[in-house]
Amino acid sequence: MHDILSARLARLAHATSSAAAKTSLKSELLDLAKLCQIVPNHDYLIDAVAGPLAPAVQRVFGPASLIVALTELSRRQVYFAIIAQLQNAGQIQDLEANEDNRRKLIERLILASSADLIAEHFGSCPHGFLRLLTRLGDRARPEELYLDLHKLLTEVPALAKDLLSVTQKVSLSANLLSVILHLPRCADVARLAQGFEDTAEYERFIGMYRILTGHEALDAKHRARLCAGERPSHLLDSLYLTRPLPAPAIAAPGLRYVKSGVELVHVAKTYRNCLSGFVAEALKGQHQYFIWTKKGAPSVVVCLHNEAPFGWYLAEMREADNARVSNPWRHEIKALLAHCGVRTAGSVENLMRPYRHFGDIDDYDELFDLDAA
Repeated sequence: MHDILSARLARLAHATSSAAAKTSLKSELLDLAKLCQIVPNHDYLIDAVAGPLAPAVQRVFGPASLIVALTELSRRQVYFAIIAQLQNAGQIQDLEANEDNRRKLIERLILASSADLIAEHFGSCPHGFLRLLTRLGDRARPEELYLDLHKLLTEVPALAKDLLSVTQKVSLSANLLSVILHLPRCADVARLAQGFEDTAEYERFIGMYRILTGHEALDAKHRARLCAGERPSHLLDSLYLTRPLPAPAIAAPGLRYVKSGVELVHVAKTYRNCLSGFVAEALKGQHQYFIWTKKGAPSVVVCLHNEAPFGWYLAEMREADNARVSNPWRHEIKALLAHCGVRTAGSVENLMRPYRHFGDIDDYDELFDLDAA
């Protein structure tokens, strides 16, 4: 029986579009429907291929629903697209109420060309739509995916080429289309969207991008970088690191100011230390970093901390690999910093420790009285 069914399906699927062919195959279609009615229940097979559209498929095809499961993949996705549109338009209930119209629709679905069917039910068949349906796999997708895909290709015909390119090795996903719908319509939007797992990831990205750049939309050069395959996280990191740091607090011969996060990361790599983890402090103006160089001496990384309201102080100085600076050079660097107005004895907080006593609060009564006065 299955052999008979498959043979009839094959003849129907390869029918020509001529009126004569349609007439001669009409009886074949009716016999096929009868055959489908008498085979054992195949609901599990319909569920397997029609997924979220299984109830709608069974309402449209009725006892002949097995046709959908046994139909060639690309044609099957055409069925799913049309059923999604029928369901969206609320027309399935009307078909169920009119058996003659439902039979005519089934006949049309089997005999008409895919392009004609899509144009008939969607109003048009955009270039690339049928090819992209084959990129959806062998199982039905949610109704919205078919509707969104048709809408996108209708609004931006050039998008088809981009979508076909990015789905050569992976199936066209609902997440990809969802991200595309969140982006401005343009020909390269598919390449841009494929860098994001879902809309939530895109929203996080664009929110951070707006903070870093002050721009609502992606700059053309940044868009081009993402379309070329750069990871969104890498783009954000580069934007963060290339922001200029505050102006240097001091200037002196032999001292080179580290003026960006990129330079700070490079210094960390060159001198094999942990300074790449202090970009935030440098951006906020809490820390500043300098490279001290002198002929015949090892270069030294100098770290200054800003201790408002008391100004800058020397927090640390280290050679490569966090090696301690030898005394002759240490004294020379301290003298240079002191000449620039930088404290070299440590922070005011530490210097005040011997003078602060955390005893009974009554010890501060005199101070309270003075403050009140």
